[in-house]
Amino acid sequence: MVYQHQEGYYRAIRASTALGESAPFIEFMLQMILAAMNEVINDEGVGVNVGVNVGVNVGVNDRGLPAVQQHILSLLRTSPQMTIQALADATGKSSRTIERHLKSLREAEAIERVGSDKTGVWHVLW
Repeated sequence: MVYQHQEGYYRAIRASTALGESAPFIEFMLQMILAAMNEVINDEGVGVNVGVNVGVNVGVNDRGLPAVQQHILSLLRTSPQMTIQALADATGKSSRTIERHLKSLREAEAIERVGSDKTGVWHVLW
């Protein structure tokens, strides 16, 4: 699974190195573990909702943000020009999921887009 998301793996390592902490890498690896577990759950017919509910409720920080949103913020702090697809690759999420998280972060006034959609950058406010 990591091989399939190799670019995201290396981004997580670079983000961890830039931040001087392992959180982005650990979050990436936890997302890979969760994805692998969801595949097993789906293959065994246990039910999608169990895996989805576990994934949604795991890793909420002191600001009330899910771990994936914290990961997005840390990626944008180090690479404010990242595209939605690049964020999706780095987090192991779909581009639509990233769009929903970005919308939520904008509404929480955690980020803002500076410039155009094509050439602009993300500005992390907290």
